Amino acid sequence: MLHIGDSFVHASLWQNLRPRFRSLGTEYVVDAATATYTTTWATSPELDKWLARGPSLVLVTLGANEADMPQPEEHARAIEAVSRKIARSNAACVWIAPPMWKRDTGILEVIHEHCAPCLFFDSDAVLGGLSADERQPDRIHPNKRGGERWARAFWSWLDDHRDPAGATWSLLPFERRGS
Repeated sequence: MLHIGDSFVHASLWQNLRPRFRSLGTEYVVDAATATYTTTWATSPELDKWLARGPSLVLVTLGANEADMPQPEEHARAIEAVSRKIARSNAACVWIAPPMWKRDTGILEVIHEHCAPCLFFDSDAVLGGLSADERQPDRIHPNKRGGERWARAFWSWLDDHRDPAGATWSLLPFERRGS
């Protein structure tokens, strides 16, 4: 299981997800760096190397650094490229939107529209947002409390989207669950 992304991965997200994955016997590998973008990962040879290892599930946490873009659709192709790379590896995939600290200029909608076949986890819709006391002093990144709540919400969502008839990390889109 691979988790790629930006500084939001390090904001108490992976720290709270790793024990959950390990409790299921799943290796959880993180490759995230501050100030990376969808365009960074679209052309990343590092992502290609990780995908060659055959992860069964890939989590993508990107978009926060693009929240101020006046033309976020300029990154649509990069989002599609990341998702296509993951799809070619036959891994299940979830794109985890960052919990926003301000109004974005549309990058979350662009990610939602272009991340298929990855499923899209809308952090703010599920969490209802993070409060000021759930953020670090920078007022952007989740703190320990906010990261724990974010990870718990994602874990519940992920469990709800697992396909019991499929492989360990087969996922069903929301529209098909319970059919």
